[in-house]
Amino acid sequence: MDLVREDRRGLRVIGTVATATRAGREAAALLAGSGVKGLSFGYRVKRAAGANPRELLELDVAEISLVTAPMQELARVHLVQRP
Repeated sequence: MDLVREDRRGLRVIGTVATATRAGREAAALLAGSGVKGLSFGYRVKRAAGANPRELLELDVAEISLVTAPMQELARVHLVQRP
């Protein structure tokens, strides 16, 4: 990940897909062809408030994955740029 930070819309992630491996080339092809546009976040909550829903105040992002059907509908890839 090149950048991970919170902005006015939520968690903003900017990343680069490394195409030196087969998996990277496949991921880049899926992104370019609109086959995969969802994101899944794995995280550990460090601090939260309330319940139903709880507000996440501080967390550690452990991983971000490309997925076809994200649990959070708004967790999407919004822009793909080619080098």
